[in-house]
Amino acid sequence: DVMQATIPLTLGEEAPSCAPTEEVRRALDGSDYGELFRQRRPAFEALGATEENCKIMDPALFLSHADELCTSPVVARVFLCSFLDVNPMFRGTGRTPSGFREYITIPNPDVALLQTGPAEADILEFDIPEDDGLSCER
Repeated sequence: DVMQATIPLTLGEEAPSCAPTEEVRRALDGSDYGELFRQRRPAFEALGATEENCKIMDPALFLSHADELCTSPVVARVFLCSFLDVNPMFRGTGRTPSGFREYITIPNPDVALLQTGPAEADILEFDIPEDDGLSCER
């Protein structure tokens, strides 16, 4: 599960490495932020989120709710909205301004975390020239 590696990469090593529970997955699957907010308003407001704004850029807040990052749909949704919205079209509503399903961009996890069995991962590495304004970061 990619989220499992993403939480510590985002919040630091003291953050849990966990996968969302089935309840969290069901609540977030295709959910509209506004609808989820209205259903669970007190929990969202306790984190400082409003119906219009779910971005709470405070790692300490999420570390204080570390045991809920993968078990609470509210904490998971606010975390996703706050830290994984590198796509400017992400509004946290489940839909882009044009009405298309919205996606989140997740940092690349270590390849070792993606291995599901004893087979070795097949990794293709190549050099990319860093001229003409092109550069790559690892």
